[in-house]
Amino acid sequence: MQFDSRNRRWPIPSASNRLRVALFASFLFFPFGAVSRAGEAYAMVVSVNDSPRFYGANLTPHRPLKGAEADADAIAKLLERQFNFPAKNVLRLKSASATHANVKRAFEEMIARLKADDVFVFYFSGHGTQIPDQPPFDEPDGLDEALCLYDSESTGRNLLIDDELGLWLEKIPARHVTVILDCCHAGTGTKEVDEDIVPRFLPVPQAKPDPRSTKRPWREVQGSAKAIDRETLALFACQPDQQAFERRFVGQVPVGGRVGQFTHFLLEGLRDSKADADHKGFVSAREAIDYAQKRMDESFNLARPHRVDQQQPMLEATHENAPLFRPMNRAN
Repeated sequence: MQFDSRNRRWPIPSASNRLRVALFASFLFFPFGAVSRAGEAYAMVVSVNDSPRFYGANLTPHRPLKGAEADADAIAKLLERQFNFPAKNVLRLKSASATHANVKRAFEEMIARLKADDVFVFYFSGHGTQIPDQPPFDEPDGLDEALCLYDSESTGRNLLIDDELGLWLEKIPARHVTVILDCCHAGTGTKEVDEDIVPRFLPVPQAKPDPRSTKRPWREVQGSAKAIDRETLALFACQPDQQAFERRFVGQVPVGGRVGQFTHFLLEGLRDSKADADHKGFVSAREAIDYAQKRMDESFNLARPHRVDQQQPMLEATHENAPLFRPMNRAN
């Protein structure tokens, strides 16, 4: 429909145009939480099996992960196929593409592109670490949490620190934000046991985690939603004094492979809505965490008598009964 410059007026809308306007208006005012929405869905899925510049004591190389990148691929496919996230809106940064510069650039583009009615998901799988607190020196235990990207170094260079991640998330204009981190918060739990079970943690030599600390991990991520009307869901693979493990699942993972057990059970609960305990037709953040907790208890934690050796996921949410992922209209 174009403006008539000679008669200085808009033409009378055709019946088909009026119908399109009515349909668009119905999307704008659809009830909160419904399947059809006016906004679009976006996701940034970051995964790193190996940080080749990250060395341990005496410059010894660390053991690469095997399942972080496979976990991220599975999450991206789930968002696209089950929750109708447009493939063009699901950004995957993995392996050598998951550098600090690329992640920063991707966040800047998301911040400029997203609108209030949009949905945003940030997922990371890989190693986590801790480093001595960086300015603004706000950590009670003197340590910042950080994600290990492909070009991260044990000196602390190119790590994605919690202060920085929290600031970027705070600038995301979308009202519905979900953050999932499948990595360790701290290095105080069980160390590498064998080839079947490996923790997702890399130690920085000058950082000394305090096992007595009661500080909530990733406080900056949890506090990234200052707007009253913003819905933020933050899911973490383990408790502050534990580690996140990847392991083999016989018959479900290719021979010789491992996957993060937190992501594995999260996906299991979302597929076919197995975790939908109240049968409301969607899996809430609370249901997803409870399902993953139950499955890890059954297959992993019961064989480990000490809590510090177990893995128990965490949820921080403004609305824990909100859907973990919001299905989008396929037209998007």
